[in-house]
Amino acid sequence: MLLLVVCSAAPAAAQVVTLRPAPGPFLNEGPLLAGDRVVWLQEQCLRGCHSYSEADELHAIRSAGADGVSRTLFRARASWASNGPSYAYASFSFRVSEQALVTLRFTFTGSELEGDRGRVVVRAGPPGGARPVLVDCSAESFSGPVPVALDGNRVAYDPDPCDERMQLVVRDLGSGETVTLPEPAGGPLVSLRGRFVAWIAGGQLVVHDWVAGIPAYSAPAAGVRALELDVDGTVAAVSGEVRRPCATGRLLRYSTAAPGPADLGPACASGVAIDGGRIVYLGWERFFRTLRAVEADGAAQDLVRFGRVRAGGFHFGGERFAWAARDCGGGEALFTASLAEAPLDAGSTNCRARFGAGTVPVRRRIATVRLRCPRGCAGELSLRHMGRRQFSLLRGANEVRVRLRRDVWARLQRAGSLPALAKMVTFNRAGDRQARSRGVRLVAR
Repeated sequence: MLLLVVCSAAPAAAQVVTLRPAPGPFLNEGPLLAGDRVVWLQEQCLRGCHSYSEADELHAIRSAGADGVSRTLFRARASWASNGPSYAYASFSFRVSEQALVTLRFTFTGSELEGDRGRVVVRAGPPGGARPVLVDCSAESFSGPVPVALDGNRVAYDPDPCDERMQLVVRDLGSGETVTLPEPAGGPLVSLRGRFVAWIAGGQLVVHDWVAGIPAYSAPAAGVRALELDVDGTVAAVSGEVRRPCATGRLLRYSTAAPGPADLGPACASGVAIDGGRIVYLGWERFFRTLRAVEADGAAQDLVRFGRVRAGGFHFGGERFAWAARDCGGGEALFTASLAEAPLDAGSTNCRARFGAGTVPVRRRIATVRLRCPRGCAGELSLRHMGRRQFSLLRGANEVRVRLRRDVWARLQRAGSLPALAKMVTFNRAGDRQARSRGVRLVAR
């Protein structure tokens, strides 16, 4: 398999899950914590990976625990196609807790005769068990949003997101008990925790006590890109510009005692988490990123120091947190650790890549070029005027196979060997480009 699940002592994480870049399997969403397991959505191209007309993809929600055992919670195969003004494609998303898994499947189609149309199907149930349909709707030109939030065994969602009404219900997946909130309710950002539901609508944050059936408070929330509720109704949020989420981002806190936004300082407007009054966010200092936790009293703690390593998503709950960071293999590595292990270091950006032996064996038009990548490497390898290939090598792998052009293969068969110029372009964990060339000799086998 292309997916590796191993235990690692660096950077002192409980587990490491390494994913490849496209065609994958690559990280689509996550990581999220569900008890002592980390959960993510991955995608893999199966056919037509470099086509502009059609392709088949495999989407899977997987989880891994500290025991190093991974399992699949959900998988679905989907196709996309495009032919002039006609198109069809699908995408997936998920929410997860220890008690429940919610999956969202979006399908979009379009043609000159029938126009654009969107459909969404939302299913919810226990992880690994049957998940009945909660929502199944479609409408012309529908593209979302579909508000869904999960807390334990309860889910807040819009029962018909394809209409123009803003509505929310809170459903207990165990008992089936459903509470409908007064309209209008809901928006693109929704969070559920305990007796509270929060959402953004018209530039306002609204926190509603769904148990009592009354609003808890509301406050201005212009430019908020992500939010999360705590059990006491406190909301942590990050705001900023879409194109410059870190340079313009701010960390905000709202509460029943002080509904107005309290500005806690700069933060990347890419995500936020809160639990027990502790807020976790991605800090930004020019080229450097740091995953931090700030207490209710303002005391801050570094959790993961990324430096220039590209940081991905993160999640936090209780005493554990999970995060993603770019791997030398070009994909992302997912980690999980406890607060007691912090601060952690994401490691060096360096992904040293060198050519191996100067002799390149060729069998049935396939040239096998050996590389030396102790930490893995990814990029493009070309044999000048002969062939090229995108590649991704994880730690321990050292061969890239390049298919030669037919005329080059014919020449090689006649001559037995040919000189060639090999060029390798790779990218380190900060995204910096590195190029290296070497003269090699192709030998027919």
